[in-house]
Amino acid sequence: KDVEKEIEKIKRYFDEKGKSLELMIWGGTCFGGCDLVDGEVGHLGIDLIIHYGHEELEYAKPSIPTIFIPVYHVFDEEEKNKILNDIDNIIKEKNITTVATTIQYKELLKKYNPTVILGCRAEVNKENEVLFVGTGRFHPLMIAYKIKKPVTIYNPVTREISLIKEEEIKKLIKKRISIISKL
Repeated sequence: KDVEKEIEKIKRYFDEKGKSLELMIWGGTCFGGCDLVDGEVGHLGIDLIIHYGHEELEYAKPSIPTIFIPVYHVFDEEEKNKILNDIDNIIKEKNITTVATTIQYKELLKKYNPTVILGCRAEVNKENEVLFVGTGRFHPLMIAYKIKKPVTIYNPVTREISLIKEEEIKKLIKKRISIISKL
């Protein structure tokens, strides 16, 4: 239903402008709602960008009008129940007080009222033990870096549990210092 609403917005936008619709697809990489393509496509006379897969970020202001269409990972009922059971067990076992995730798993984790990590900003309470539910290590690493302690990761696709440890945080800090010192 949300996609249908967004499509209607797009149609209205072009009807109001009195323009026909020509679609171009950007095939470059995109690392989140903060990864805007305005600079890359600005010279093409683009009227509207449809950013598929992420939500709009307050701090990332596109120079070209942009509609953000979030995408959520959907699991069948049996898978979903297994995943939620795993998460409940991890929370109890590790005394987790904060569940964090990315947009893709926001709907799955509604009952935990998750902190949704958008872009590179990982804003969670430093006092809490954090469980990151998602794929990859980028977001949980940013959380661990900011709260200065390990973060438990649960991958709902593989159902594997891992940990961002202090050594990995130190490695990130060294890398950032190295990059900054080169500037």
